[in-house]
Amino acid sequence: AAITIDAREVVSGDVLLLRPGEPVAADARVVDAHRLATNEAALTGESLPVRKAPVSALPADTPLGERRNMVFLGTVVSGGAGRAVVVATAERAALGRIRELAQSAEAPRTQLQQELDVLGKRLAIGAAALCVGVFALGALRGRPLLPLLRTTVSLGVAAIPEGLPAVTTSVLASSIRSLRQRHIYARRLDAIENLGAVDTVCLDKTGTLTQNRMSVASLTVGLDLVVIDGDRPAPALPEAWLRVAALCNSVERTNGDERGPWQGSSTEIALLEFALARGADFDRLRRSHPMLGVRHRSEHHPYMVTLHDSAERGLLVAVKGRPDEVMSRCETWFDGRGTQPLKPATRRRLLKLNDAMAARGERVLALAFRQHPDRAFGETAGLSWLGLVGLADPLRPELPQMVRAFQAAGIRPMMITGDQPRTAQAVAERIGLDGGRPVVDAAQLPESAALIADVTERSSGFARTSPAMKLEIVRALQQRGHVVAMTGDGVNDGPALKTADVGVAMGVTGTDFAHAMSDLVLRDDHPAALLVAIEQGRTAFVNIRKSLRYLVSTNLSELAAMTIAVAAGLPDPFDPLALLWTNIATDVWPAIALGLEPAEPGILEQPPASLRGGLLNRRDWGAVATDAGTMTLASLAGFGYGLARYGAGPRARTIAFMSLTSSQLLYSLAMRSPRPLRAGGLQPNPMLNHAVAWTLAAQAGTVLLPFARRTLRTTPLGPLDAVVVLATAALPLLTRELLKERRA
Repeated sequence: AAITIDAREVVSGDVLLLRPGEPVAADARVVDAHRLATNEAALTGESLPVRKAPVSALPADTPLGERRNMVFLGTVVSGGAGRAVVVATAERAALGRIRELAQSAEAPRTQLQQELDVLGKRLAIGAAALCVGVFALGALRGRPLLPLLRTTVSLGVAAIPEGLPAVTTSVLASSIRSLRQRHIYARRLDAIENLGAVDTVCLDKTGTLTQNRMSVASLTVGLDLVVIDGDRPAPALPEAWLRVAALCNSVERTNGDERGPWQGSSTEIALLEFALARGADFDRLRRSHPMLGVRHRSEHHPYMVTLHDSAERGLLVAVKGRPDEVMSRCETWFDGRGTQPLKPATRRRLLKLNDAMAARGERVLALAFRQHPDRAFGETAGLSWLGLVGLADPLRPELPQMVRAFQAAGIRPMMITGDQPRTAQAVAERIGLDGGRPVVDAAQLPESAALIADVTERSSGFARTSPAMKLEIVRALQQRGHVVAMTGDGVNDGPALKTADVGVAMGVTGTDFAHAMSDLVLRDDHPAALLVAIEQGRTAFVNIRKSLRYLVSTNLSELAAMTIAVAAGLPDPFDPLALLWTNIATDVWPAIALGLEPAEPGILEQPPASLRGGLLNRRDWGAVATDAGTMTLASLAGFGYGLARYGAGPRARTIAFMSLTSSQLLYSLAMRSPRPLRAGGLQPNPMLNHAVAWTLAAQAGTVLLPFARRTLRTTPLGPLDAVVVLATAALPLLTRELLKERRA
């Protein structure tokens, strides 16, 4: 007798009773099947129901999705019934092995983290060495050691870009907030870091490129192939076509509820829903044509036959199944206008249409019928051919445009799927993914990243991929230096999602396991949203680079000014406390504001961000040296003016202090874009405007407010002094803008 137990109590040797709509509790070998089919999309990526049969044995290397004699934990019975003997549970099941594989996989450290660490160490070592040099040089020139030590320590503190951690965190947190407003949820900060550098996107087919539901994709009317889409109305179909589509199935309402969801095979449900949308009245047809008998499709009987009573026209035989088998039993056909004899030439043309539909990656069925005088089935012959119907998991809208957008952004899209090669190649061609490159059958390749690295560079995608193979494909791409984003929705995608530089799960159709392994979750499930995320990632990457260049340039100018003054035997141009004020005033707020700069126009038309030359490449370091030199020149020019007019003392140091701090603040405006500011096209950055304006006001307060003068040892400035400060402060900004104009 059958008993119901908790799935956790199932052990090897138990016999599972498999019924439609019920989850499979363990990996089990099928011993009895009656039209049994399971939905294995979450486990293998195959969107079509997989037929199961008690096959005695299969080769040991049979791919998971082709093991017709096994049902698996984590899948659902989509149709039919059967029994199966449990052979593996929990971690020994295929699902458990995938989870174990995901746990052993390691998420890569971001390139930005690595470069920031390296750059931070180099800056710290360089600043420390320079400060020691300044101290030694000052001591050799006979300067008092205690004031010299105080100045050197202040210089060392000022030399470190302590605003950088705040900038990086603020930029990444702001990016996460911006993505959430666009219905993209980031689970980790480092996902934003990698997004800007993504140059390869691996797209899972089922549930990502497709909608993970079956629907009618095409059909034939006579000898015409009609593709079904939302832009064109479906052709007029004969009443017999709609009748067979609605009656020749085993679909029922769930729990007998007249308004409940359909229960049965996904292909039969898709065909029935299509007929209903074209005017078929299911309930009326069932009442007027009660089913008297059914012959289900089987391995040796590749078509379904149902026998129905009909008070008006006698008995109806409705048939659907494999086109060649159904055609061999037909004598007439519907040519679009009426019934005609089915001649050999017509048969060949219809079979060519079948091949064309199959080449599109569709599952093709033929519909036929006859009016039957007997109440017994008899031989299935003398049928009248109604036409072919192609069913497929429909592609999401606007995929070709998405592929072109990826390519325009310098990103190579690839497809990784558990589907058959023919289906995968058809999808790749339809969305423009192939580019002359083939889809490779991954089942024929070794599961080794090192051995398949060359293949990943030459293909447009991979079919029949196991979870382990998806993982190895991602690793192979990473070993070739690519920054990889992987999309997916199923358990089978979990290991690859975790290992990819950016794992992207679908929000609606994605499993909890896929969500847990991912870095980003797309709420609307359309992979085109990844372009929005990449745009945000590139903006964050570029802005961090802008902020870093600003911080290094300004801090280097402080070091250079002090070093030159000591080396030249000049008095100290800055009071230690004033130097610390400059560091506080210019390192944090303006740098964070630069990090939050809106996206520049055409950022997705540029190549992905690259760190191969370092976070600051050779050209950047040249610009840093130029800008730091200009700010150094500006501050020393102001100091020289003060020395010439007032001699060594607080007044000269105040002019140098005002020139340096003001020049750094105005210089931040030039860092907004590599394009000249007067060219326009930039979105407003109110935070930077406020940062510069309010900090300049605070800087003015250091010479206007008595308590600030006492603390920072500054003095009031005269009108001519103010003019000199303004002129020297504007020099770095104007110089950088002139250099931009020359390059434009």
